[in-house]
Amino acid sequence: MALLSFIALVSTALLVLACTPAPLTAPPPREAGPRYGGVLNVRVAGDPFDWDLSYSGKTSNNWNGLGMAYNQLLGFKRGPDVPYAELVPQPELAERWQVSPDARAFTFHLRKGVKYAGLPPVGGRELSPADV
Repeated sequence: MALLSFIALVSTALLVLACTPAPLTAPPPREAGPRYGGVLNVRVAGDPFDWDLSYSGKTSNNWNGLGMAYNQLLGFKRGPDVPYAELVPQPELAERWQVSPDARAFTFHLRKGVKYAGLPPVGGRELSPADV
């Protein structure tokens, strides 16, 4: 009986030691300033089921992937000096834009020299107002 009590006591002690958290150590010192280069992996909830913007861009499942693959007329300003939640429009495919006084009409001036990929059916042709 004493042997069983001793084994139970030792087992309990080992269990307590095994469950004790490791001592805290300080994290390694960080470099001053940002570190450039490397790879950024981004999780996208759903893969785009089609890359044709004429119809597949209208579904929420496609927005994440398509947004990373295609330019838009306008994008948002980004960088270390821009607060995370601040959404300031900036030109992408549009060089500049004008808004009518009643804010019902927008005129976009397209950037010159923007071309599609050199694949059929567009074959590397330049972006035109009809495309927008």
